[in-house]
Amino acid sequence: MNDTYQVESARKVAERMLLEGGETPAQRVSFAFELATGRKPSASEQAGLDGLLTRRLANYRQDPTAAKAFLSIGASPINSRLNPVELAAYANVASLILNLDETISRN
Repeated sequence: MNDTYQVESARKVAERMLLEGGETPAQRVSFAFELATGRKPSASEQAGLDGLLTRRLANYRQDPTAAKAFLSIGASPINSRLNPVELAAYANVASLILNLDETISRN
């Protein structure tokens, strides 16, 4: 999950979540889940992902240096218009979504 390619992919999905995914965190999480799996998340899936986002936002707000370090992985440019704390938290959620069995195997 921490391979450079995986982290960069998650960061790019997170950028889409923030720019195209809607106005609320729940809309953005649902957007990424549907983008990766082709379906809306169940209520329990949505709640779990929303909870992860809330925890990661709190962690990165306490340690913004960790957010910047996470975002620095890889060579692709970081969208400077986005808040690094939010981008890193959303990228953590995107990484989890990209690593779901359903996303990987499509079965």
